[in-house]
Amino acid sequence: MNQESESEEVKEAAGYSPFEVDTERDFSQFGSEELQDVITLINEIGKRLATRFSRRMRHSKRHGPMDLRRTMRQSLRRGGDLLDLMHRRRGGNV
Repeated sequence: MNQESESEEVKEAAGYSPFEVDTERDFSQFGSEELQDVITLINEIGKRLATRFSRRMRHSKRHGPMDLRRTMRQSLRRGGDLLDLMHRRRGGNV
């Protein structure tokens, strides 16, 4: 029984948010003011995600570090001569 109260305290103290947590409520139960707050939060999250860089590296002509794997594959296609250095850069939505 003591562990249950401790786990409840940990859940409550997991993080700070200025907004009330409504994970189980249906949107039809929200008032107009609460619904406007939810729309504002969704827009903020969308803006942050839209400008976030991905971890994936993308092909680039001359920018970024050299892509050794692509360089070697290109050279093998051309008989083993290093003619062009391939590069890669951080990909993203920006």
